[in-house]
Amino acid sequence: MYMQPNPDPLEDAVQDLIIDLCEILYKRGFRTVPIGAIMRLIGVDEARAAEHDNEIFSLDNDFELLLKVKQEQQNIPQAPPPGAILH
Repeated sequence: MYMQPNPDPLEDAVQDLIIDLCEILYKRGFRTVPIGAIMRLIGVDEARAAEHDNEIFSLDNDFELLLKVKQEQQNIPQAPPPGAILH
């Protein structure tokens, strides 16, 4: 489950939120995610989310790998902003 970066910051934020929700479910032992439920959690209206209540996606070994990469990226020190003075 690899999500390509998107130039729209709002869409990137929603993707990050979905991954975070899936991470919580995965760590709690859930391996299938109901799409309608995720849609409701991120604020999609009830009627539209209900259209997807019978759909699921699986959190498999690829998702576990995504979580490991995410953790490694969070541990990488960030470069200081341009012009920053380091003492």
